[in-house]
Amino acid sequence: MKSLTVESRFTSQSDQDLRWAVSAFYQDKKRDNTINFFDDFLGDVPLDRDDFTDEMMYLTIADKNSSKAWALSGQINYDITDKLELTAALRFDSDKRESYDPNFPVDTFAEDTFSQWQPKVTLAYQMNEELLLYTGYSKGFRSGGFNEPAEGINRVYNQEVSDSYEAGFKTTLLSNKVTLNGALFVISQSDAQITQFNVDSYTLENLAIDDVLTKGAEIELGWAATENLNVRFNAGYIDSEIKEFTDRPELEGESQAWVPEYTYSLSADHYFPISSNWSLVSRADIQVQGPQYFDIEIPHITSSTFTSINAGVGLQSDDWTVQLYVNNLTDERTIEDIFFYGDGVTDLARMPNKPRTYGIEAIYNF
Repeated sequence: MKSLTVESRFTSQSDQDLRWAVSAFYQDKKRDNTINFFDDFLGDVPLDRDDFTDEMMYLTIADKNSSKAWALSGQINYDITDKLELTAALRFDSDKRESYDPNFPVDTFAEDTFSQWQPKVTLAYQMNEELLLYTGYSKGFRSGGFNEPAEGINRVYNQEVSDSYEAGFKTTLLSNKVTLNGALFVISQSDAQITQFNVDSYTLENLAIDDVLTKGAEIELGWAATENLNVRFNAGYIDSEIKEFTDRPELEGESQAWVPEYTYSLSADHYFPISSNWSLVSRADIQVQGPQYFDIEIPHITSSTFTSINAGVGLQSDDWTVQLYVNNLTDERTIEDIFFYGDGVTDLARMPNKPRTYGIEAIYNF
């Protein structure tokens, strides 16, 4: 892959009632993908990668694609009063994409341009030193693209556009030792993109669901228990529903794939100075993820609630961090992906999560 990215930004002075910012973005990206599938027809002896020859190749998936994207955006912040602030922004994105199989360039060539205006408006009210209230609306954009050329698959999938509404609060309590933030949100997605494994073409297929409505709530609590110990709690609840799906109307009323019903986590970070340059640092967290389904062919098959415990301890300086870590401490197993295979032998193909992993890592900050 080759990519060139250029971005510029200009801002006004920050010590005035009306503040502004403008920016420009350009990216030129080219990608060349080739995947070869081989088969060991005898299967009587172990083979290394170098043992597979071109004669053993039974499928090749090749794609050359490019993207030329640019965007312009502007934002203003205006202090209506000393407590009420208005933020308004507008962005325009344009993304011209091309794709073709180099083995069949004429038959597989496809190109399209995806673009969208994206406004954003937010009102924030500083009720007092401890409490901020806010509400806002924004339009989001995710570029469309191309699936691998194959019979029965739409070559082009549409761009995704979302309308988001949010209202929330941010607080600091007990002399800034406690922070409590919360929000309610509603997101309406048009042509919501999902990626599925297509067994017939043996490729990842991007689909666009006509209309998805998502409602949710989230809360975040932080506590500086001591000068050296910080504790955080996060929780989120999501209710998503497929409102319209022209290609698969039987899925209307189902939740969106890959969206868990709820998530929450509890974490703690501690550091203890042991010299003028080094500190002993430790961390631990518990993460819980609710049920979700992974394949629109089998929406009734979901994962169970999954709990993961992770921890680490090490030494830290201004430049270095060296620590021992363990992820999934209790070695819990769950589904990370499952899809309908249906080849007459295997009905479902499942990818499990990573088992307990541990190690040592060193990080140096330049």
